[in-house]
Amino acid sequence: TTTPPATEAAAAAEEPFGYPYADLFPDAFPDVGFTMRKDAFIEYLAERKMTYRTNNAKDVLFIDTPGTPFTSAIVSFNSNVGPILTEFEVRFADEAQAKAYAAEKYPLPAPLYQGHEPEFSASDPGSSYRAKAWQFQNKVFLVATMANTRWANQ
Repeated sequence: TTTPPATEAAAAAEEPFGYPYADLFPDAFPDVGFTMRKDAFIEYLAERKMTYRTNNAKDVLFIDTPGTPFTSAIVSFNSNVGPILTEFEVRFADEAQAKAYAAEKYPLPAPLYQGHEPEFSASDPGSSYRAKAWQFQNKVFLVATMANTRWANQ
């Protein structure tokens, strides 16, 4: 049996450092993972004196990240699952830095066939969804393929 995402999110919220796929998140964000509630993440940023801005809907956070290999991070809490973390993006000064980071943090398998770019994908036996990561231009994305998110069919 698989646990429904809302139940999975509630279970993760009860155990603050037991978030699914936490090891895949940038080292500058220890103890963060998918299903972390938005209010808990904002508290996390405040404890670390990290500054951020939001969009008008207040469901996407734009985080300043001095002292990290990237220039900023964008965290989304805007899925139909509720205000939980389902997407994490880090931006770099240039594409070469993004490629180097992605290659080190998310090693890719060999291409399945010519012209097909492989993607990083991870499974957690205790989770009903996978994590995926990829690099595009000067950005690296890490997403949950959780039901009721824009990445559900990935």
